[in-house]
Amino acid sequence: MIDEKQKKRIHIIGIKGWGTSALAQLLVAQGNTVCGSDFPTYYRTQDLLTERGIILEEFCDHIHDGVDEVIYSTAYMAHPEFVDARKKGISCFSYPERLAPLLNSHAKSIAVSGTHGKTTTTGWLAYVLHTLGVNPSALIGSRVTQFGTNVLAGDSDYFVLEADEYQKKLDRYNPCVAVITSVEYDHPDFFKTEEEYREVFKNFAQRVIKRGKLLVCWEDAGVRATLGPVHDHQLLLYGFDESYTYSAQHIEYTSFGSQFEIFEEGERVGTCAIQLLGTHNILNALAVYGACRMIGMSISPELFLAISSFQGTARRAQLRAPLGNTVVIDDYAHHPTEVRVTLQAIRNQYPDKKILCVFFPHTFSRTEKLFKDFVTCFDSADEVALIDIYGSVREQSGTVTSQQLADAINARVHGNVVAHATGSQAQTGEFVKDHIHAFDVLVTMGAEDLWKEWDVWKF
Repeated sequence: MIDEKQKKRIHIIGIKGWGTSALAQLLVAQGNTVCGSDFPTYYRTQDLLTERGIILEEFCDHIHDGVDEVIYSTAYMAHPEFVDARKKGISCFSYPERLAPLLNSHAKSIAVSGTHGKTTTTGWLAYVLHTLGVNPSALIGSRVTQFGTNVLAGDSDYFVLEADEYQKKLDRYNPCVAVITSVEYDHPDFFKTEEEYREVFKNFAQRVIKRGKLLVCWEDAGVRATLGPVHDHQLLLYGFDESYTYSAQHIEYTSFGSQFEIFEEGERVGTCAIQLLGTHNILNALAVYGACRMIGMSISPELFLAISSFQGTARRAQLRAPLGNTVVIDDYAHHPTEVRVTLQAIRNQYPDKKILCVFFPHTFSRTEKLFKDFVTCFDSADEVALIDIYGSVREQSGTVTSQQLADAINARVHGNVVAHATGSQAQTGEFVKDHIHAFDVLVTMGAEDLWKEWDVWKF
């Protein structure tokens, strides 16, 4: 808890984002009074904020009197509220500017970064440390199932952060331990080339190495290509090769996930039976184990039990209530690689079932830049329904459409998935309503939440 004289009244512009909402809750836990503004549309973080007494308002053109500090999402750095705050001489900080000192001041700080897998890995690591009783603070990009929230406000030296690379936020973070799960070109609206994107991770890695430890997934081709030049025994590796610092061996896939043995420096140290689907989650579990060891946790039955008991985060292959006899799985995947590996894991779980994937493409720039990969990433499904592309705050239009993507998928000579361009979320709901009974599994996918419109899907 901070000193009474240091408590502030803080206003956050764009408070409903996963990062800003978590920061808001952490600041409240420190004794500050926090309010914020955003669009009136309901978002999943809203309940987390109001439960903690945080007042939410619609965006306006000014900052109320009595505000000591303004924090703004980097999506709104030119917003009228921000402009007004600057005119009034109020201290203003971007989300990463305000967050970085909190992370960097902790003696046992851990930042989890990477194109894919960082939310699950961050939530998993926070859960394990919490279960082991070290009382960490944590900011996570989704609700952890067993917490019911996306933040922990601990009072120890441990701080776990989901560290986003977008807009070069990684440049501000100086953790004691960092994890890089993967590197694959993304966010083309900001990073104009693949090299520019990789440079952010390369700079982050070199900075971490100077003061701390860096754990990287050496199974990932992008990680090897990006960090190979700085490897030289300065990186700790995890993956499936027994020569790596941490490896998974003797893997068995089960009805609920997988079971495998963890090896450290070539020696067997224990067994995990995780509850999350897919090979990628075995790698995430290894990252969690490795980070725990690097931060000083001892090898113990309690450590393996904590890793094994994690139930996941919201919208990461999350099992929803069934629709009649149809299994429903909801997932955040919005990059073609994420779509591919998640659908493969679901197909492995339901090998003989008919799968419909409803996909909400996220941003025109990503869909255009990664178009060829999007054409092939749905192959583990039987059919895919493509909603009209979601643009985002910064990007309202583009030169590519969901109809073009559907046409390209259907034009493949050796393609086995049938694609439909189904229009708006509401129109897609009607499509699903008419077709759901022909499928055993419905997978809803996309960075934007399809379930906001679920009430119009009258099954």
